[in-house]
Amino acid sequence: MTKTLQRGFTGSYDKSDCLFLLTEISTNRIAEQEAAVATGATQIGHYRQLLPQEAAPEPCFFDIYDLALDVYKERVAREVMRLAMAILRRSQGGPIVLASLARAGTPYGALLVRALRVLGREDAVHYSISLIHKHGVDKNALDYILAQHPGCAFWFIDGWTGKGGISRELHRSVTEYNSERGTNLPTKLAVIADLAGMACLASTTDDYMIPSAPIDAPLNGLVSRTIVSHADIGPTDFHGGMIYEHLADCDRSNDFIGEISVLFPKASRAEDGVNGLVTPHMQEQASRRSWDTLTRLKTELGIEDDDLIKHGMCESIRAVKRRPMRRFYLRELFHPRNFALRAMAKAKGIELVSAPDSAYDCIAICQS
Repeated sequence: MTKTLQRGFTGSYDKSDCLFLLTEISTNRIAEQEAAVATGATQIGHYRQLLPQEAAPEPCFFDIYDLALDVYKERVAREVMRLAMAILRRSQGGPIVLASLARAGTPYGALLVRALRVLGREDAVHYSISLIHKHGVDKNALDYILAQHPGCAFWFIDGWTGKGGISRELHRSVTEYNSERGTNLPTKLAVIADLAGMACLASTTDDYMIPSAPIDAPLNGLVSRTIVSHADIGPTDFHGGMIYEHLADCDRSNDFIGEISVLFPKASRAEDGVNGLVTPHMQEQASRRSWDTLTRLKTELGIEDDDLIKHGMCESIRAVKRRPMRRFYLRELFHPRNFALRAMAKAKGIELVSAPDSAYDCIAICQS
């Protein structure tokens, strides 16, 4: 059993880029648990308790990733550098500690810590920690970070916001943590793209296919999603996760970090850390756009469950891997950058609808 006061693990990342503060669950333990569920020996099966083996992404998702990386890598480099400069300006005294939310935030924590080092902050460190819907942030991981880095400038990192569910859960659970511990950690995220208008810092509110979105473990250090309840996780342990070593042959984690970070010197000359940052007015517009889109579509489609509607390219493509999909609304249906997405939708029988007046490049409607 891996205890809380451990060194964490890196997955397939270099330790200087990322340290996951997770309790490592072995593949043998998962196999035992799945067998117990299959035979009825246990009722464990909730997403917070059971980690299935993750299959290699289908080729269509790598096609989307490759196209998005080719189209947007320079933009991502500029927006990461812009965010790093803003974090640097707002971090007075002590080391800068980035705590990304595993898994979607992990590559951006790794990129940001590299960008901060380009800017001269060799003391910047990056941990990736767990936040689970309706359970909250991993408080043991926060305890560990604050014990290791007293007086640090602390930032929660994610890749993007969709409708703001993770932002709300972070705010709720960190507010609770601060009350219990007498701390003053931030309750909001720093993100690349703030579609929901709920981040504390963001480089844009634009919707586009951030390249990491189509791929899970092979772009996140081969690490699984996280769980909070498992036989190997005690009350003082970190949340759990596992390393999918069987996916090593298709791992792109370090390739992605390398392709973006090599562009940082050029990006640092192009950005000043203030111009282009999302302003409060832009956040207000993004928040209103998110709410108006959600309420309109719920009315038009007769949908009651907010979770059936996914705002933005990133949330839309990630949803395809988790649940049956009904429809994509695409603002630019026949634009060349959407070629791979269109091909994937056709292969999977997802209806494509041209929506030139949409507030987002893509909105996905899941089947109920």
